[in-house]
Order: sequence, then structure tokens, then C-alpha cells
Amino acid sequence: MPANGPNEWDDLRRWVAARIARPIDLTAFADHDRARLTRSRAALASALDEPLAAADAIRAELSRSDAARAEPDRAERSFAEPAPAVPGRAGPARAESGRAEPAQAEPATPERGRAEPAHETSLRADDLLRVHLSLALAARTTHIRDVTPGGALVITGRAQLAECRALADEILTTAPDPELVAFATDLRHRVARGERWRWVAPRSAVGFGVVALAVLVLPFVGGAVDDPLVTAAGVLLGGAFVFASVVAHRKQQWAVDAETASARPQP
Repeated sequence: MPANGPNEWDDLRRWVAARIARPIDLTAFADHDRARLTRSRAALASALDEPLAAADAIRAELSRSDAARAEPDRAERSFAEPAPAVPGRAGPARAESGRAEPAQAEPATPERGRAEPAHETSLRADDLLRVHLSLALAARTTHIRDVTPGGALVITGRAQLAECRALADEILTTAPDPELVAFATDLRHRVARGERWRWVAPRSAVGFGVVALAVLVLPFVGGAVDDPLVTAAGVLLGGAFVFASVVAHRKQQWAVDAETASARPQP
């Protein structure tokens, strides 16, 4: 998947568009599944522009699959139950004996014993719908991430971080497709990178002066006066300055990326 090139935003959208355009032989599916896949593909066609709406429409088709799967179960249970006896109804009489035979239960035929194939949910159709949903979710990531001057897609906010994590998790639990699993795994790594803390060097002369004072001047003054208490105090005070400087200039990677990234291009 060409999502790690010099211009990731364009590359990712081209990859999603190419996956959306892959043809599907609908003649191999029953009428019910053919209708679901046709509606799903129609929704997926707008995923690069309206990924959330496309994802909701595809989820609806997956929910129809669950409803269709439940219907044959109910049909099988109803056909398996014996028909109640009708009071006063006797079986056909035997001509030679004149006695009535007890009514016999009608044997179940294959047509009555199972649901029609047209109403059975195809597992292959469900897998294709899950691929469609994962592609819509992948398209969503091009709407919420920003782009660095070098063309990399980066996470630049807490809300982006949370949504990218949720999208990656949903794709990993949904997609039966190796390329989409690889995409979601990479997205999770990027989320982890965005959460990482790092130290950012002070930009002002005052910041550098504080660090220099903490590391060099205060311990040196204590040693120069040859007073152990002053030296110890200088070391402790210098350590406190260093700690305060590190904390003051510590940022998560997403905040560092936000300083250099530009707004993502408009689809």
C-alpha cells in the first residue's frame, strides 16, 4: 500500500480510490446479497468525500445480514414443530376392514425443512461488506489528519489522536483484508508515536540561560567558596532548575508536529 511515500495524503486517497474501484462479480451472489452489495458499493463511491455517511450506510447493510441470518432460524424452528392434531378428524378408512386409520403426520419436505437459498446470508458477502466499511474508515483518516511540509500525514491534536485510535481498532476488528489490517496496524503505531513525550529545546536566550545556570554556575559557586553546604545547596538547586526546565519544555509528539504541519488539503 503506497501510504508512506513523499506525499501521503495523495497516496492514501489514490489507494483507497483504487480499492473502491475494484470490480465485484455480483452474479455469484443470491438476490438478497446482490442487493446489499449494490447498495454498499453505491455508498462507498462517496467515501472519499463523505466517509462517515458511507460508513453508516454500510453498517446498515451488515445489520441486514444479521436480521436475514435470524429469519432462517425462526423458519427452521417453525417447520420442525409438529402440526397440532385436529379434533374429530380421522385418517382414511381401509376398504377391506372398515376401520379408520389414525392421522399420520405429514413428512417434512426439503423445501419446508429449510429456508430458501435466496434468504440465506452469504458469509462471502459479509466479508465484502466489512472490506467496504474498512475502506470508508480508512478514507476518514485523510479528513482528520494534517500534512507536514514533507508530505507526511500526522496527528496534531488530542481529538485526532482519539479518533485515529478508534478507527484503527475498528478496522482491525472488522477487516478480513491483509492490506487493510496492515494499514490499521500502521495507524496504531502512529497513534503511539503521537502520544510519546519528548523534550523540546528552549527557543529563547532566557531558557538557555536557566539551563546553563542550573548545570554549571550554581555547583561551581559552591565549589569556589569551598563550603560543602553551599556546594550541596547549589547542586540541589541546580537539579531543581534542570527538572523544572525539562518539565516546562516537555511536549507530546502530536503537539510538536502541530507546530510544523499545515492544514490538510481539501478533498
